[in-house]
Amino acid sequence: MRTFRLIGMTLLMVMLTVNFTACSDDDEEQQDDKTLALLVGSWENELDSFTDVNGNVVSSTTEVLTFKADMTWTGIDYYTGTNYPNEKTEKWGEGTYSYDSSKKRLTLNNNIFESDIVEILEITESKLSYLSEDGIMNYTRKK
Repeated sequence: MRTFRLIGMTLLMVMLTVNFTACSDDDEEQQDDKTLALLVGSWENELDSFTDVNGNVVSSTTEVLTFKADMTWTGIDYYTGTNYPNEKTEKWGEGTYSYDSSKKRLTLNNNIFESDIVEILEITESKLSYLSEDGIMNYTRKK
């Protein structure tokens, strides 16, 4: 009888130990993914800039992505410099977007060209960095 009591107490202790270690700490809270909130606004990336021998900008291309809270976006390239005295603009993308927080993937559904899926590498109040099939793209928030 004493052996059964010892075995019973041992099993009870093992079960209690497993129970306490299996439960997660209630104080642990996952941080909310703030990517969508941070994404809303306009972001710019200077794609290229060419100067002449005197240092004058001959041509500069800046890409601006604008994300709205209604889950729509636009992409516009701005061409400036002496080659473009009247600043040329070209809209190359517009549509809706969605975000998969588990994979950190942003899907840009494009009504003009092909849709694109990019991986968000970093997003802050002032910086957006993502990986696309064109490589790593770095943007700063446009003021």
